[in-house]
Amino acid sequence: MLLRHILTHILAIAIICASLPPAIPAAHAAHVNPASPSSPAAAKPHFALRNNMRIAAPPQLAEFPGACTPREAGVATPDTANQVWLPLVLKNSAAAANTHAAEAAEAAQPALFQQPAIPLDPRLLATPLDEATSFAESIAFLYSGPNAVQTGVTAGAIDPAQAAVLRGTVRAQDGQPLPGVKIQIFGHADYGQTISRADGAYDIVVNAAQVTVCFEVPGHLPTQRMVNAAWHDFTTLADVVLLPMDDVVSTIDLANSSAIQVAQNRPTSDADGDRQSTLLFEAGTGAQMVMADGSTKPLSTLNVRATEYTVGANGPQAMPGELPLASGYTYAVDFTVDEALTAGAVDVQFDKPIINYVENFLDFPVGTAVPTGYYDRGRGAWTPSQNGRVIRVLSVNGGAALLDVDGSGQAASADKLAELGIDAAEQRTIAELYSAGQSLWRVPIPHFTPWDHNWPYGPPPDAGPPPPPAPPGPSPDDPNCERGGSIIECETRELGEQVDIAGTPFSLNYR
Repeated sequence: MLLRHILTHILAIAIICASLPPAIPAAHAAHVNPASPSSPAAAKPHFALRNNMRIAAPPQLAEFPGACTPREAGVATPDTANQVWLPLVLKNSAAAANTHAAEAAEAAQPALFQQPAIPLDPRLLATPLDEATSFAESIAFLYSGPNAVQTGVTAGAIDPAQAAVLRGTVRAQDGQPLPGVKIQIFGHADYGQTISRADGAYDIVVNAAQVTVCFEVPGHLPTQRMVNAAWHDFTTLADVVLLPMDDVVSTIDLANSSAIQVAQNRPTSDADGDRQSTLLFEAGTGAQMVMADGSTKPLSTLNVRATEYTVGANGPQAMPGELPLASGYTYAVDFTVDEALTAGAVDVQFDKPIINYVENFLDFPVGTAVPTGYYDRGRGAWTPSQNGRVIRVLSVNGGAALLDVDGSGQAASADKLAELGIDAAEQRTIAELYSAGQSLWRVPIPHFTPWDHNWPYGPPPDAGPPPPPAPPGPSPDDPNCERGGSIIECETRELGEQVDIAGTPFSLNYR
């Protein structure tokens, strides 16, 4: 009877094992959409984590979120290089027994969204530590193994003796977390990349050094931040804000050589004032876009956008790069051309400078210079450029604006206007755009990139020097502190006394 009972149990176990799925299931497509309520990123509190879901990935990710390529459920692509194994969070799996059924439901989804998979929180993936675990070993799971949140790292790129971790949070213009942002290190393709998570947070491993961190996501202006990565430590960056590109687009036809063409962005307003960026394209202007390899391609039609960085409370966090210490936070704007972005160009250059006008919303004196520079993303640094000028529209005469360019309150002569490059056609355009009394910044723009019109930063003219430091007192570390009546060497706990010998240069010293 006992033998029959044992054989019955063995047979039951064999039947159950035969019905279980293999450790690595047959290839099937799964629908991964972080924006979907049924996606891993939006899973309910009850879930099971499985590390054996294979995704039939497309050849490359789409440039813009939301694009997708249909995939038939249950059909594996023959291109195994495009199959990746990802952890999958299955919602409403209260027990492991329900996991396989949930996998089948996920596999039935018809499409794979071509956008970066949102990484899991590293706290869910961290390997257990013991007293002998080194710093490099404790962070290796971030960039190695099947669940790495930092992908594409070249073997040997991270030196265990120099390893460091950079972390921070990426936010949208409204301050909310921004997931799906690609984060890389400038000049270090060997470090790979990571993607900001659902809470906007990210972690990326580098070698200890001063590095520039690059943030980008389609439809937003990219930004960069320089940071010193501390050796064998975690360095937290200040929050970064990525701005959506301005939704106002101006079409410029460069084949039209009869008149000045105007491009403007959506007006902005905050506690500092109201302003709008205006670009004037002189008749006969030519343009070319510069590709990443240095080659150029001509442009005949431009769809132009101007997006201001320096608006609202989050403006400083949205700047394309940190300003030099001597530059004040004033006004920054990014000029872009849709055709160049689509082609992957890194710059758009012009054979004649484009003139940028901005209302003088900070009331700088007429006739003074507008210090100007641009952010060179290829160098990760600000570069000075030709200064502009603060001018004022005095009146309109015969359809042309009379301009004060030196603060004298008098209309500038034709010679003075010519020195600034202002011709009759520009005067007529100014008269059409602005009313008498309007003060403006006028800045020549030779190419499109982030531009910053800023003034030097420093103390006010009537500021005095800082107060002198207090006179130094006795050092508490001095082993020979003197006390009244005797010489007391506090550190050595010795008492001494010095007695002068009258009529001689000598003295008696006691210890």
